[in-house]
Amino acid sequence: RELATQQIYDNWEKYQKSDDFLKTLYLQSDAELLEAIDNIKIGYLLLFEYSIDYKQLKPDERKFFREQSEKISKSTHLVQELINERLEEL
Repeated sequence: RELATQQIYDNWEKYQKSDDFLKTLYLQSDAELLEAIDNIKIGYLLLFEYSIDYKQLKPDERKFFREQSEKISKSTHLVQELINERLEEL
């Protein structure tokens, strides 16, 4: 049991010192990136609500739905670019 605990500890120490851990930690503390991701999540929640009764939406609501879908798609690409930029900075 003591050997297994030591192995777990050693693995954790190794992970903390790895590039993967540092990249994850760095990205999680990026306010601009987190805000962009939150905006995408909010957009998806809004789309979900609209999609439940899509057939019953008025034309202007359907237009809003399509515009919001396009906005989220563009935002997703921008977030990926932002992630790539941040990783290049490391």
